[in-house]
Amino acid sequence: MAKSETEGPDPVRAALLEFIGDVNAAGGLVRSSNGDVAPVGDPSWLDLGSTYLRACEAAGRDPIINEEDE
Repeated sequence: MAKSETEGPDPVRAALLEFIGDVNAAGGLVRSSNGDVAPVGDPSWLDLGSTYLRACEAAGRDPIINEEDE
């Protein structure tokens, strides 16, 4: 994500986009076989996965979701 997108007159949007960019840089989310989604870096952190999805929806961004290897 371009640095200019995370800087600007709206600090809330800038923080939202920075959060999305950080999760994306770490590989996005992984969806487990039971449907839960969590960050690739820490699959036990389910609440962060749902927060990321809400952030993407609010920002109009497509989330990165990988399917768990069976």
